[in-house]
Amino acid sequence: MPAAENKKYLDIIERLRPFDDIFMRILFKDNKELVQRILNILLNRTDIKIRKYEIQKDMKQILSRSIIPDIVIEDTDGNIYDIEVERSAKKAPVERLRYYASVLDVEYAKKSIKFDEIRNIHILFITEEDYYHKGYPVYHIQRTIKELNHCPFKDRMNLYYVNGQYRNQDELGYLMHDFSCSDYQKMVIEELRESVRKIKTREKEKQEMCELLEEFAKSERAQGRLEGKREGILEGKLEGKREGQREEKISLAVNMTKMGFNLETISQALNCSIDSVKELLASKKLSV
Repeated sequence: MPAAENKKYLDIIERLRPFDDIFMRILFKDNKELVQRILNILLNRTDIKIRKYEIQKDMKQILSRSIIPDIVIEDTDGNIYDIEVERSAKKAPVERLRYYASVLDVEYAKKSIKFDEIRNIHILFITEEDYYHKGYPVYHIQRTIKELNHCPFKDRMNLYYVNGQYRNQDELGYLMHDFSCSDYQKMVIEELRESVRKIKTREKEKQEMCELLEEFAKSERAQGRLEGKREGILEGKLEGKREGQREEKISLAVNMTKMGFNLETISQALNCSIDSVKELLASKKLSV
């Protein structure tokens, strides 16, 4: 990897936070103790023990929309947890929780399962902004029976919105502070601080992050060249080349936005102004 490219990626890594999707993949990889600690904090518990977990598990559906949950966890009692991290509340609508719940139900139901053996499922969406703007640390969503004085329905489905803006002096407040922090030295949760420190200071982990960023960039450059060639056939080689370069930037800007990067980081990666990034995103009716 060229030195200039490597430095660019290292600069990006310095600004990444646990809220950033691409950083989260490395942070929680082979880090069972950290995932277990975070899960217990989110649910205000201390007794959850993880049996196994997967990051970005591709749950393919043949006749319907597939999903790729951020972190899917199974505890030692067989309960299932899905932790989703979203910078924008707009990307975490209630319909998405509903659909994820249905896919997880099917994914973890064996053909011979009895209905009373269906797993307890917990879906937690951590959004950087307060989803309901009411200041609560967590919003618990459970079905109730209206005619029975809102008695719990007990369908074993538990949905949560976690407020990423919550900053009280308790473990959840510290965790949300740390999720928004790029400087590991300012983090409060010890396990999270140490894991971030390793990624940002040890050569092996930094190189792994650089390679992940490079792989992502290559994918977007290839897509940009392909779109440019198509335009070149229609508009001529010169115009196609210019359009290809623009499409490459648009494609990269869009995908970095979807992965949670902010405008400043995207503008530095594309070597253009923040206003130019906004213009590129606007062409696809997106914003950060």
